[in-house]
Amino acid sequence: MPVTSKTDAIALEAGWLQLLGDLDASHQCSQSIEGRGRHQAGDYWHAVMHRREPDYGNSKYWFHQFSSHPVFPKLVEEVPRVADQFRSSAFDAWTDRLTAGGVWRPKAFVDCCQTAAATDDKTFRSAVEELQYREMLLLLRQTALDAAGR
Repeated sequence: MPVTSKTDAIALEAGWLQLLGDLDASHQCSQSIEGRGRHQAGDYWHAVMHRREPDYGNSKYWFHQFSSHPVFPKLVEEVPRVADQFRSSAFDAWTDRLTAGGVWRPKAFVDCCQTAAATDDKTFRSAVEELQYREMLLLLRQTALDAAGR
C-alpha cells in the first residue's frame, strides 16, 4: 500500500516498534506526531506504550486525548473471546467494566492491566496480555490503513 499520510506512517512505525518491544523508540515516534493523524494513532500508541511501561496515570492521560477509535468496537468483540479462551474468573470480573454499555473503556483496561501486573494469578495475567496483544494487532492494522488513506 502506498503511503498517503506521513503522520500516520510515523504512527505505524511507533506501532511496529511497540510489537518489537522498543518502547523508547516507539515513544519518540508517537511524541513527534502528538494530536495529529486521521485517528490520532500516535496518541493511541503513546497510551499503549505508557500502559506497558508501566506508567498507568500517563497512559490514562493519553487515552483521554481521544474519545473513540475505529478499533474500540472490535475490542468489545474480543473481550468475550479472550474470556472463553482463558476461563479466568478474575478476567471475567473485569469484562463488564471493559465493555460497559457495549462500548470499549480504554481507561478501565489500564486499570485491569495494573491489577493483572500486581497479581500472582498467571491465567488472569495471560488473559490480559492476550487482550493487549490483540489490541495492538488491531491498532497496527488500522494505523496501516490510515497511513494508506483507506
